[in-house]
Amino acid sequence: MTVNQLLDSLPLELVEDICQPITLRDRVAWTSCCRTLWARVDITASLLLWATVEISAKELGNLHAWLARRCAAVRHLRLHLQQQPPSLPPVPASRFARPLCSKLEAALLQLAFLQHLDLRWCGLQRVPPALGALRCLLCLRLCGNPALGRSATGTMAVAEGQKQQPQQFSGQHDGPRAAGQLEGGKGSDTTPSSSESVFAPLSQLTTLTRLGLGDCDLSRLPRELASLVCLAGLDLQGNAQLGARPYSQSQRAATGATVAADGNFREQGGSSSSSSSFLAPLEPLRHLTSLTQLSLRACHLDMVPPELEALRSLRDLDLSCTLTPEEGGSAQLQPLSALSALNRLAISRGMVPKRRLPAPLPALVARGAVEWQY
Repeated sequence: MTVNQLLDSLPLELVEDICQPITLRDRVAWTSCCRTLWARVDITASLLLWATVEISAKELGNLHAWLARRCAAVRHLRLHLQQQPPSLPPVPASRFARPLCSKLEAALLQLAFLQHLDLRWCGLQRVPPALGALRCLLCLRLCGNPALGRSATGTMAVAEGQKQQPQQFSGQHDGPRAAGQLEGGKGSDTTPSSSESVFAPLSQLTTLTRLGLGDCDLSRLPRELASLVCLAGLDLQGNAQLGARPYSQSQRAATGATVAADGNFREQGGSSSSSSSFLAPLEPLRHLTSLTQLSLRACHLDMVPPELEALRSLRDLDLSCTLTPEEGGSAQLQPLSALSALNRLAISRGMVPKRRLPAPLPALVARGAVEWQY
């Protein structure tokens, strides 16, 4: 019996037992050591071997071909293209350049059964269009991509006819030196035009149950979130710009603006169709009625968003390092009264009066739902 015949006769279970304890790189090397193992369909489709894949920047060269042979097995994919460790302060916008290659988009299109995709800290300027084809996707993590929020703000400003300073995404990048760019093709440095949305592919991910948009420099939530009717968990922590728009109680009082039932702001005497009205930054939350977990940590709001009143299934809410103290604390926290299913509320102790807790906090404290952050 030849070596090739011997390898071809190895049971799949034995190959899996040999490969499971070793790293992904070694699994690839071992199963590619000869054409016999490399060509076996049962090995390339093995969930035990390829269901969870983590790929670094140095391994992106043959990603398209490599995933093409294992597309039926891959369920969890994480790309380690981290341009900046989460523990360090954000880098300037000029540091974000072309970290992803055009081949990656073609690779994603093949992963019809992908359920978990992790693209944290990849320097994305927009959500990859190929994600719209991943109809089995359940969890998507886009945290740590501040260029997403900046691109969305630029697109919105152009659409509204405002004068927008061009954003520069140049300079040396920490990701792989790719032949092209996921967003704009080979050698381009394009940003989305005013006619397209940075987050457009999200509207097609109707099966998504978990979404991470933390530290994306968002000034408002993308409207596409309203399509995610199955979403159960949403991470928005670290988007301090959500509290920088004219949304807070003090700013509305100064301008005479009010929030209408449709989620739009109106200046006193204005209508929803007038130029003086604008969409509330968290308005899409009203549509996420399946949401059970929401993190608004460090979003710098000075009141609990009224949109939360629609989230009757919400059980876990993180407002730590978010609320800024203000007189009339009860009004500041009033939307919490509608959250009857809430069993965990994380809130900073220094953000509420120390002598007397404003409503509805006493009721939440009585049932052990409040988790104080110091």
